[in-house]
Amino acid sequence: MGKDISGGGMDPNVIGGFTAPGVESTPRPQRIAVLDLTDATHGAAFGVGDGDVITRRLYDKIDFATTYPNCLVTCTPRLVKIPMVMESDELAVKACLKMLLSVDREALRIARIVDTVHLGQIHISPALLPEAEAHPHVRVLHGPEPLQFDSRGNLFYN
Repeated sequence: MGKDISGGGMDPNVIGGFTAPGVESTPRPQRIAVLDLTDATHGAAFGVGDGDVITRRLYDKIDFATTYPNCLVTCTPRLVKIPMVMESDELAVKACLKMLLSVDREALRIARIVDTVHLGQIHISPALLPEAEAHPHVRVLHGPEPLQFDSRGNLFYN
C-alpha cells in the first residue's frame, strides 16, 4: 500500500468498502492482509486501517508525523488505526485465514495482488478458477500453485 498507489493507500474501488455517503461500493473481502508500504510513500501509511493484519515490516516503515496530517484534514481516524501486526507475510496471511467466518475452508476464495493499481496479473485460489475461466476478459496463465515463502516467512514476489 502507499499514497503513490492511491490517495487512501489502497484503491477503495478494488478493496471495496467505500465509505463516502451516496457512493456505491464493491463488496469488501472478509479479511485483508497488507504486507508492505511502498518506498515512494515515505512512511505515509494513510489507509492502513483498511487492512485487518499488517506485517512488522510495514509497521516499522510508518512515519506517524507524515501519516496523521492527512487523517486530520479528511476527518477519517479509522484509516490510520493500526491493524494486528504479524512478524512475517506467512503469519499475516495465516492470521487472516484463521479469522474468516462462515466459509468453506476446503474452498477458500483468495486473491493475492501486488497492489490495487497493478491488477494485470493476480494469483487466485483454486476456488476462484472456474469464475476466472468463464470470464471473457480473463486469461488463466497457469494452474494453482502454493504460496512460496522464504526462510523468514516472507513471500517471494515473482
